[in-house]
Order: sequence, then structure tokens, then C-alpha cells
Amino acid sequence: MPRFVAVGLLAVSLLTGPSAVAVDPRTNSSTNGLQACDEYSSASYVSNTCLSGALSALNAARANEGLGRFLLPSNFRSLSVPQQMFVLVNIERVDRGLWPVFGESSRLNQVGAASGASGMDILPCNSCWAAANWAGTLNAFWSHFLWMYDDGPGGPNGSDPWGHRHNILVNNFPGPLLMGAGTGRNGTGEVFEGADTSDRADVLTWTYESAYFTPIHTPTLHVPLSTNVIQIQLKGHSHTTVKLQVWNGSVWSTLANYVTPGTAAAAALWTKSVALHRGRYRIAAMGNTRYTRVISGTVTVL
Repeated sequence: MPRFVAVGLLAVSLLTGPSAVAVDPRTNSSTNGLQACDEYSSASYVSNTCLSGALSALNAARANEGLGRFLLPSNFRSLSVPQQMFVLVNIERVDRGLWPVFGESSRLNQVGAASGASGMDILPCNSCWAAANWAGTLNAFWSHFLWMYDDGPGGPNGSDPWGHRHNILVNNFPGPLLMGAGTGRNGTGEVFEGADTSDRADVLTWTYESAYFTPIHTPTLHVPLSTNVIQIQLKGHSHTTVKLQVWNGSVWSTLANYVTPGTAAAAALWTKSVALHRGRYRIAAMGNTRYTRVISGTVTVL
């Protein structure tokens, strides 16, 4: 079965193509490590060897973009292939600060399976906010990696570089955003539909799946008032974006951002030198893997 990949997009007249916050990679990433997974098997079982190899390839590709390790939920191996693809998509989205896909629909899964069977993109609707990906592989890790990290110039999708990646990271579809995925004899299909009020997220929701990720701990804010240094103590190892904010009388304004390295360190200390004035300060921590927002207590400088 060839690894040929196709990309489809259909939207209302104002949409010319999906765009993403993340900048496209300069080059395609190596698939080294993925060979431990059978790319032409649609079985949902993930062996230790496959898991280790796939994460090695993903982590190497993400490191080129300054992202932390790829952290999977504890129930990943018990999920079906379509559910695994839903999880892989949302980890990529929230780790880049995008809203997650709300849920996975059984109807959209049927469209994805039909795409996999036919070997071509099949969009879920006409004259709507929709996008579709197809790959000639059956393994969730393989299909996802080809779309996200081997989709640039010189890759199998040379006619539309990074087109599949743009579909996965689409950020201009109105909500609710739902998706579906499935496999067939000719590969794997994946579809996205925005402003989708007709389908139900009856397969899996991100709210439900979030409970299976490593909990994100609330950061602690330390302000030594005798200096212009603010220290933020971070606990846990989830990839997290931290915002140092000040109250301007009507809204919280961001003074600085920090992205944790996503390492397994028990704690990390971020020291930020700022000019402290009278006012209220806080930190907003966006735990990217779970996309939960936790806010520290405020500190008032008199």
C-alpha cells in the first residue's frame, strides 16, 4: 500500500484555507523509530516497542519546534484507533495554545472510515466549514506523523506542503469543532467539521479524556518585595505555559510568558526580573496537555 497522502478542504466563501498559530517546520522530520510500529496494521494494540519508537520520533520532531515531550493519557492503549487519532490531534493542538477539538462523532467516524476505504478525501458536508486528510497507512502513529511532520516540500504531499498539518491545527473554524477518523482497506481518513451543531460527540470528548492525563499542579507565586524579581515555583512535569499578569483596573494584562521544558523534574523555578509597581499581580498557568486553566492567588504590591 503506498504512503500517498491527500488533503481536502471545503468551507464557506470567506474561508480560503485553514491557518495555524504554529509556524510550519523548515524541513520534514525523520520517521526513525516509527518502524517499530506496523504501519499497515489497523489493530489498536500498541506494544511497548511501538510506543517507545513512536514517542522517540514524535519527541525528536517536536524538539525542532521547541515543544516538550509528547505526553499520552494513561488509557491510550485501551482506545480504538479512531479514538487514538482524536487524542493525538488534540495533544498537538493544545500544546500549541489552540482550543482542542470538542469531541469525536460516530457519524464523522463513518466518513473517516469511508475515506480510508476509498483511498481519497471525503468531506463530511457541502458548503460548510470542513477539512479532510487521507493517508495510505493504517496505524494511528504513522498516519498522524506523516500528516504533522513529514508533509512539507519534498515529502509525499509535495503538491500542498503542510496541508494536512494545517487541517489538524486549523484555528479559524467556528465552534463547536468536532472530528472523526477511521480506517479502511486503502488507508486512514480523518475529517474535521466546524460550526457542527448537528452531530453529537458520542464517541469521546476531550473533557472526559482529560482525566487520564498527569494532573497539572497549581504554580506558586513568590514576590520578594525588596527586589524587582518575581519567582514562580512550578511543580509536576506537564508541558505548561505560564503567564505573569498585572491588573490594570479592568482586565489582567500579560507582562511575560514562560513555557516549561516538559521534563520530568519534580519542580522548576522560573525567575523573572520585572519593574514592580503598585498593583495586583498573579500568574495564569495553561496546562497545555489538558488545557485546564489554573490561577494563582494574587499578590498586592503596596
